[in-house]
Amino acid sequence: PKNADLRFQLAEALEKQRKLKLAAKQYEAILNEIPTKEELLIYNKLGYLWAKVGQYRKAIHFYKRAAAFDSKDSNLYYNLSYLHEKTGEKAKSRFYLEKALALNPGDLDGRMKLAQDLIDGKEWKKAETTLNGILKKKPRSLQALLLLAHVLDRRGKKKALMDVYSRILSLNPKNQTVRYNLGVLEYESGNLKKALPRLEGYEKAHPRDVETRSILLDIYKRLKMADKAYHEALSLTKLGVKDLDIYVYIADYLSDKSAYKTLIPILEKGLRIHPDADTLADYLVVAYLRTGAEKKAMKEMERILKIRPRDVHLLMDLAKLREKYGDLTGALKAYKKVVDLAPDNEEAQNGYLRLRLKVMERE
Repeated sequence: PKNADLRFQLAEALEKQRKLKLAAKQYEAILNEIPTKEELLIYNKLGYLWAKVGQYRKAIHFYKRAAAFDSKDSNLYYNLSYLHEKTGEKAKSRFYLEKALALNPGDLDGRMKLAQDLIDGKEWKKAETTLNGILKKKPRSLQALLLLAHVLDRRGKKKALMDVYSRILSLNPKNQTVRYNLGVLEYESGNLKKALPRLEGYEKAHPRDVETRSILLDIYKRLKMADKAYHEALSLTKLGVKDLDIYVYIADYLSDKSAYKTLIPILEKGLRIHPDADTLADYLVVAYLRTGAEKKAMKEMERILKIRPRDVHLLMDLAKLREKYGDLTGALKAYKKVVDLAPDNEEAQNGYLRLRLKVMERE
């Protein structure tokens, strides 16, 4: 039983037969029979075998003992990092990964793993330093640039982030998400002309993206690109956006072009969404009048007056239309309201007296 060489041969034979637990127990028994200087090999064997059978705590124990013998072997620290990750001990996993990287500074894959661990732990500053170190050695690493973009975004470093996004696009011009993010950053920083082509390109690939279209609408407005702003606003309404300001912008644009027939159905839709939006209602009244739909205009005026019952100008217009279409009683009421609200309004006084006489003559 004390023959270490024979036991070692038995352990190796068991290992070859994939009887790993039995092999590990034989290697453990050898530890009592060999000189201390030979223990390193056995510790490595035991760390490997216990890791293979999923007994990570035992594997950690023996790899630590191996590291005590050979503190310059980076592979031992890589193994310890991996095993602590398997046991859910992230801080210890990172500790051993950093020790391994200190011995193996050229390991960029390991540094990338460390950067990801730092990001997972929300240690943004350390992650940024690690990623910048990787990029100094490998400036075209797309993976490092993408991770750095995430870190800079979380740290709010917008200027540096724009530079990183530009570098990513130079390596991967088809990355639409980065194109969009860079466009938004340029927009937020006031670089509208730079933002415009990026966001327009993204919009072509994602025509139903409401947020992108909303940003483009604002850019077009600020750059005085009225035609494009109008078409963008119209597209947003078709996508179901209910923003009142968009409908008002469309009304302004089409009214300036006297395109009232085009405007009417848009205003009617807007008022179904915003029935109390008297600004849209005023535009609709004008549109009805300019297209000869005076009776529709009268109905809309009556609806607006429920919202603005003291609107003297609207009451006067309604009174005149009612009189024109023979509704003397309705016209008389409208003139009377104007007189009550604005006693000095001679036109309303004359209209009221004139209709009073007509009504009296009929009676």
